[in-house]
Amino acid sequence: MSTAVSVYRVPLDYLPKLVDRLDEVSEKLEKRFGDLVAQRDDRFADEIAEGCPTASEAMRLVLTGEPVDERWGFQLVYGLELVCMVWGWQERNDAFSPTSWEHLEHLRATLGELMEGEPLGELLTRGSPLPLQAPLPDLPAVGFLRNEEIAATLERWPDLARADLPSEDRRAFQQLELWLRNATGTYPRDQVAFTY
Repeated sequence: MSTAVSVYRVPLDYLPKLVDRLDEVSEKLEKRFGDLVAQRDDRFADEIAEGCPTASEAMRLVLTGEPVDERWGFQLVYGLELVCMVWGWQERNDAFSPTSWEHLEHLRATLGELMEGEPLGELLTRGSPLPLQAPLPDLPAVGFLRNEEIAATLERWPDLARADLPSEDRRAFQQLELWLRNATGTYPRDQVAFTY
């Protein structure tokens, strides 16, 4: 089964403050991603008819921390991604989409041989960086790294030029390194990833 990963640079400490700016966030969402919101609502029309929050309602629930029926935890993950889309920057991703869970596990194991405390598992499957008021599904998976964790990871980052790696693995690790370095640039950010 094909899997895709989307990674965002996001100021996680700022997100709880957005609860005071819900109308502004909703306007930005509609203006920049209105078509995507409509597609997601169409995709889950049956669930919405049964009481599942719409995409924009899920985004609001993520920011307000209000409880939601446990059946709709998946929609909170999509809502969190919408928050990241509106208030963050999506990373370029040539090496991780499409991919597979088997390949991601292979990359984690290989990176674990190259460095202590490989970051890929935390980034892909750690869970939500914000407290979501429902159990999270296996898919979409969510994970994150805080900026200080990213900086510590880069201090331990292996010299890929010296590593004997297949070209596909080298390309993936270079992509991951670029994401990490982007997050520690002029405007330090955290990273949140969604795996479908």
